Amino acid sequence: MTKRKQHVSGDNSLFDQISVDLVINILSKLPVKSIAQCRCVSKHWSSIIRRPNYNMLFPTKSPATPRFLFIVENGLFGRKLFISSSPQPQNPDEHSSLEATLHTSFAPTDYCIICPPVNGLVCRYLRGKDCIFAVISNPITGEYVTTPKVKTEDYPSKEKMYFGYDPVEEQFKVLFMTWLPSSGSHEYQVLTLGTRNLSWRKIQCCVLHYPHEDDGICINGVLYYQAIIDQKRSIVCFDVRSEKFSFVNIDQYLATRIREPLILIDYKGSKLGAIHCHIESNFFNLWVLENAEEHKWSDNFYKMPEVLRPSRIESLFSAGMIGSGEVVLYGKNARIFVYILYYNLEKNIITSVSFLVPGLDYVEYHGVHTFPNFVGDVKLM
Repeated sequence: MTKRKQHVSGDNSLFDQISVDLVINILSKLPVKSIAQCRCVSKHWSSIIRRPNYNMLFPTKSPATPRFLFIVENGLFGRKLFISSSPQPQNPDEHSSLEATLHTSFAPTDYCIICPPVNGLVCRYLRGKDCIFAVISNPITGEYVTTPKVKTEDYPSKEKMYFGYDPVEEQFKVLFMTWLPSSGSHEYQVLTLGTRNLSWRKIQCCVLHYPHEDDGICINGVLYYQAIIDQKRSIVCFDVRSEKFSFVNIDQYLATRIREPLILIDYKGSKLGAIHCHIESNFFNLWVLENAEEHKWSDNFYKMPEVLRPSRIESLFSAGMIGSGEVVLYGKNARIFVYILYYNLEKNIITSVSFLVPGLDYVEYHGVHTFPNFVGDVKLM
């Protein structure tokens, strides 16, 4: 396990004389990033912030406002990561512009795969010559943890990782699976973040399934991802707390008409949604899982309005749905600005907002990952 260490000042006698109540009062008036930096003031202050019930010390403090999280991969050979965030405007004006704040950056690495952020943390995993490992980081504090490496087989062995959170036990977990398409052999492992000695544990799954290329999404303690089972498309539901698998059949229209992977979203904070957006023909489909046990989906079809897209947007992807019920669309290949389109399904209106994002330039190759509803925290790794 590799962990970034926090430096605590040695001369902290004056700070330690401040009462706990006064320290809490001071911290309650600070933004999240400043609170994280206060852990370096003294061991006394750090111990207060490290309390398991730390967030409960401020019952009158308003919850952090959701933001857009941007992760920029800059460079074709040896990619450097820039992680920044921006306010997530509600009901924005047409062609408004905002600037993202850079939180942290990482030195150039080989190609990595980034999982959607979960409860303030980001997981990305990297493949070595004969191994694979994950790096879980807190964009606000800059702290990160590297998991133990897992030895992998040569081609055609395939690997996939997903990142989830159990709100009951307040635990983060990484689900890792490997499989051989030719033989059908599978292996499933789980790592729980926060344990003294990080280690991978093998778990069992009674249904043989082959994950799609999507990165999954965690909603209320259940990790959802797409897979092929007996040559049919399905949704895998992994309960993060019990570490048990269940499966939901995909809507028949989805299974027969749409070949590419869907975009899974958190629909209004409680249900699983699946999106297919065909921007060339302005068709937009939204399926919502109404009842997992009965495999019941609702189907919503929209004819999107004609959109004069900014010239630098070559193609559009869906980043999910924000609290106001609008779908967020964006271009992964950007130059200087990231253009985000707010699609109001009820009014059938699209509003364009541009974001100046650190790490983008005109020269280097880069890709942008955009995640809505990000809420920063000072969680300790």
